[in-house]
Amino acid sequence: MEVVFTIFYLSGIIKSFLIFYNIPFPIDFTFLASFLLLLALIIEFKNKKISVSFNKNILLSFVFLILFYLWMLLSLIWTPSESYSYKKVMLFIPNIIGFGFPLLCKRFDIAKFFRIVSITLIFVSIWFLKIYLDYLDDGYSKKAYYEPILGLYLSCASFMGLNILVILGAKKRIFKNLFVSSFVVTLTIILLFLLGARGPFIFVLLLLIPLFIIKYIYSYYFSKVLLSDFKKALYSGLTVLLFFVFFLIFEKEVKVLLDRSVFRISLLMPSSDSETSSVPTTSNTTKSSSVNTSVDTRIDQLKFSIDLIKNNKFESIYGFGVGSFGILYLQKDFRAYPHNIFLEIWVELGLIGLILFLIFLFFVFSKNLNGTNYINLLVLVYIILNVLKSSSYVDIRVFFAVFAMYMLSSNDKSLNEITT
Repeated sequence: MEVVFTIFYLSGIIKSFLIFYNIPFPIDFTFLASFLLLLALIIEFKNKKISVSFNKNILLSFVFLILFYLWMLLSLIWTPSESYSYKKVMLFIPNIIGFGFPLLCKRFDIAKFFRIVSITLIFVSIWFLKIYLDYLDDGYSKKAYYEPILGLYLSCASFMGLNILVILGAKKRIFKNLFVSSFVVTLTIILLFLLGARGPFIFVLLLLIPLFIIKYIYSYYFSKVLLSDFKKALYSGLTVLLFFVFFLIFEKEVKVLLDRSVFRISLLMPSSDSETSSVPTTSNTTKSSSVNTSVDTRIDQLKFSIDLIKNNKFESIYGFGVGSFGILYLQKDFRAYPHNIFLEIWVELGLIGLILFLIFLFFVFSKNLNGTNYINLLVLVYIILNVLKSSSYVDIRVFFAVFAMYMLSSNDKSLNEITT
């Protein structure tokens, strides 16, 4: 079950690799993975291993998620989008499946799932970085060839940031072996930095601070410094040492990735004209221009969305209709969104759709805040921070899956059943 769900969880990344290597697929890979999950649920139900009793919060979260989707379907009546709107309502279905599968599948092991995902993402990220170095060696001359895979740095980084917070914040160990756990976390942090995705890296650092403070206060209050804490530090130091050895062997390649990451992060910091003019290479200048263009576009989309809501008070109540943002913003019936799912929902589905979605989130967040064994509340905060600056609401099946895992008190689904 966990392997099948991992394929679904990482289906967007797998799909990008399939396109890049020109591997033909008759249907969309995410829909295929969704079909496999449904098939697995049918088998579970047939074998009478489906838990059909939910506690109140889980049941209500399901109800408001379905109501949100029904409102999306209803908006097809008035949306100006005649093509993409129908595709968008189909693309949202994997979100519902991703939320429902961990809750329904009685044998689903959360810890085992994150072990598989963590190891897989390490290999996938290394694979991607190798391809990205090839892209740089070609001097951007084959951008069209590499285009299907260039955006994977953000997807991999977002998932890796989530994994770091899950592993470090879990009340029960994801990896039973302390060395493996420390090695995976440290290597994942290093790869996260090398990927150059600023948002996930900064969000992880910001959220790790309160996590470590809480753990320090707990240890100080109970006068309890565990031997495992020293072992974690030792194993993490060993991993960094191994990376340093790797750096000495592949100095040129690693230095390129390090310089790129440092440069991207430095663009977020104020700098003087002299500092800006000291950027040494044309490639950095090109990257700076590209990043600035991307930031300017996102700011413009955010301003456009806010103005649209302010200037159309009646439409802002029920929305312009699913899939309408592309037509409203660029007069094209295609995939477009303001890189903030709350604004996207408000524009397309109105205040009604936004309220339904927020109520869904309320029931997710309010479920057993102190009793979760595997998913820490900071993981949910990380998700919210990410959807405030990127993604469309049809692309967050991974986050819906984590929402479901958060709502489970533990791997024992019987703890979540309504007692009579």
